[in-house]
Amino acid sequence: FQNRRRLPKEVLRKLQMYFPKKLMKTRIREVAALAECPTAGKTIFDYHRNSIGADDYYSLAKDVHYNYVM
Repeated sequence: FQNRRRLPKEVLRKLQMYFPKKLMKTRIREVAALAECPTAGKTIFDYHRNSIGADDYYSLAKDVHYNYVM
């Protein structure tokens, strides 16, 4: 998710409108490490564990666990 661009914000707004209270809170931000890790054949946690991308995916995993497992 790129908050500084108009299109992603508009798509998010539409998703929120069509799926109220059904979206996860976590937004996966665009970062270089996420684009590079598939080429390295690694997950973001193996490639750059302390990156913003790894933080975002960890947060998403917590969202999924909280919303669907609890």
